[in-house]
Amino acid sequence: MSRTNMQEQAEGYVPLKWNVLLMRRNPMKGYVAAFCAVISVVLGVVLLGHWIFGVLGLWFFLTATIEYFYPITYTISQEGAQARCLWHWQQIKWQTVRRIYVGNEGVKLSSLENPSRLEAYRGVYLRFNNNREQVLGTIERWRPENAVMG
Repeated sequence: MSRTNMQEQAEGYVPLKWNVLLMRRNPMKGYVAAFCAVISVVLGVVLLGHWIFGVLGLWFFLTATIEYFYPITYTISQEGAQARCLWHWQQIKWQTVRRIYVGNEGVKLSSLENPSRLEAYRGVYLRFNNNREQVLGTIERWRPENAVMG
């Protein structure tokens, strides 16, 4: 058991962890995405003349859309927050959180002090799964004092 886990257990704190599968929220998009995956294979084979290009097309498509087909695991702990989906992983430590944006579908923890176009590429977005109050309460418990709710 790591030192961090022992500290959390000693304090009576257990990290908040939940999963979200985006395909369950809108299955019709899943059918469209599956159709597009098939089209990418066919186009790769037909236009470029070899089956390997079809496989590459499928690989690139699945790499870009994996968060839709595979569950995303979110964790909020004493150290920070993270979102993990197969080979895609985002993490932010509490000491680097500067802004917190709360929306209807989730909450964004950002490391930028001011709103910017770079916002989409910084921080971690935590989607709710019928646990909005629990997520916001846990964030409130661990967020830094200088983090602005925006």
